[in-house]
Amino acid sequence: MNLSYKHLLPSDFAADSRVWVYQSSRLFTMGEALQIEDLLNHFVASWKSHGTPVKGFGTLFFGQFVI
Repeated sequence: MNLSYKHLLPSDFAADSRVWVYQSSRLFTMGEALQIEDLLNHFVASWKSHGTPVKGFGTLFFGQFVI
């Protein structure tokens, strides 16, 4: 299994950026994974804090971890 992932992350985030990791108790199906990625993309594109846009990134790693 290839565990290399750094090339999948945005390079313009600070080293001290906060990261949230949610682990599922099972692998997501392909349909669920595609839906999760769509939801993450929509959330990140519209994320605001007190009306100010927030820079963010979200993805699904290894079919089980929401980052």
